[in-house]
Amino acid sequence: MARAMGSLLSLTVICGCATPLAGLDESREPWTEDLVYDPMADDSQPVFDEDDSIETQRLATRKEVRGIVFAPKPFRWDLAGQSAGNRDLQKITAGSGDYRILVIGSLAGHDPSAIELTETLAREIHDNSIVLGGIEVTVIRNANPDGELSYSSNNDDGVRVSRQFADNAVNTSREAKLIQRMLKQKTFHRIIHVRGHSNPDGVIAANTSAKTAAREVSSWLGMEFVSLPGRSKEGTLERWICESHDADIVTFAIPRNADEESLWEVYGDSLMNLLLEEDFETRELARKRQRLSSVVDDDEPTENKRPGAKNRPDYQN
Repeated sequence: MARAMGSLLSLTVICGCATPLAGLDESREPWTEDLVYDPMADDSQPVFDEDDSIETQRLATRKEVRGIVFAPKPFRWDLAGQSAGNRDLQKITAGSGDYRILVIGSLAGHDPSAIELTETLAREIHDNSIVLGGIEVTVIRNANPDGELSYSSNNDDGVRVSRQFADNAVNTSREAKLIQRMLKQKTFHRIIHVRGHSNPDGVIAANTSAKTAAREVSSWLGMEFVSLPGRSKEGTLERWICESHDADIVTFAIPRNADEESLWEVYGDSLMNLLLEEDFETRELARKRQRLSSVVDDDEPTENKRPGAKNRPDYQN
């Protein structure tokens, strides 16, 4: 009997006349249970995405500006001070963080290629400040605008600005005083002086703490590398930093006859590397350095704070 019933059931299934099992939903085929429907293929199929018109509390409290990177404000030079001839010394600051760098456009006055490169650097870091990370960079376009206008290395008082950083004499240059005041008011861990040089290949000069990064840049550009202070003259920014301050100093001296049309193409990446490429340990040590407060008030003569390093390779400013 059982064998006969089994044969009958099989025959019924084959003929397509099987009776549905009790409790089975005839409106849904079992094999479609986990099927994900494509709403674009069949508009009649249900879509279980969240309705965009329903704003949950989580969505309502989400700020629409989250994750948006705003465009920088229009580039504009700020006033740092005035020269002996009452011309503006222009500066701009980009980025933020505890590691600070001061870039000084040529102290030599009429130094067009160096000034052009400095200005281009300022615009680049303004437009792309996000690449600076935890670095704050202040750029002085030209520390001797009088000399730039008069095709001279002197300001309108007849003073050679680039020789006014000696600690053993009263500073007679408003421009140099301004830079000294900036270094007193805020800690700068690295100073980069962009200038022209008579060497047709250019020169990169640096003190001990900046030597590794500077030597790599000089090697890449094929520029001569020398150590500071070397034979840099009394009163120069380079010797003053080396002898009186605990900070990096790098002189980025490009050939005076460098083509202004290709300055950034040739030197831009390397100059940026001096801002960005430094090991973590060095920056952490720099952040702990004592504030650069060796400069006294403007109306008082300065005093040497620390003897200069000896037996270093020569560098003639």
